[in-house]
Amino acid sequence: MTGLCGILPAIITPLDSAERFQPRAFECLLERLYNAGVHGIYVCGQTGEGLLQSIEQRKAIAEVAVKWSPADKKVIVHVGAYRTADAIELARHAARVGAHAVSSLPPLGGYSFAEVKAYYQALAELSDVPLLVYYFPELCSTIASADQILELCSMTNVIGLKFTDFDLCRMSLVKDSGAVIFNDRMRCSWRDC
Repeated sequence: MTGLCGILPAIITPLDSAERFQPRAFECLLERLYNAGVHGIYVCGQTGEGLLQSIEQRKAIAEVAVKWSPADKKVIVHVGAYRTADAIELARHAARVGAHAVSSLPPLGGYSFAEVKAYYQALAELSDVPLLVYYFPELCSTIASADQILELCSMTNVIGLKFTDFDLCRMSLVKDSGAVIFNDRMRCSWRDC
């Protein structure tokens, strides 16, 4: 398996008033989280405002996240971008600096499921680390069924998904397939590692 289990919070990205990444504040945040016992982190997602930052700044965040994470902790980097080429560049960079996995929102906009699947296929094929699909129906309603989620999760190099929804029945169907699931909407948790 991937070794991705436990508590991996999606974390904020400290920025100054000019929206520049603040590495020292980020290092302090990482230290505090790891001292609290988390098993890893998820960076540059919605919580970390990844889509609002430049590619270069996102790379710097990934580098600091990996450098300041203990060897036994996991780092997942959100690489979703408005351009597929940017997502692939971020995924390759994340692998080079030592991230354990990448994740991506589907492309935002009125895309068909076939187009969303093609995006994830390209990303999965060209990523040097495992990929987590990001299921968030409030942002992308194109992925509309458990069958579609399972289809995405069955692709080579896709290990599971970040599940941002309250539909426990749908989440259970995906979990039963053997996919890794990270859920950030529930206040309960279970460990299946």
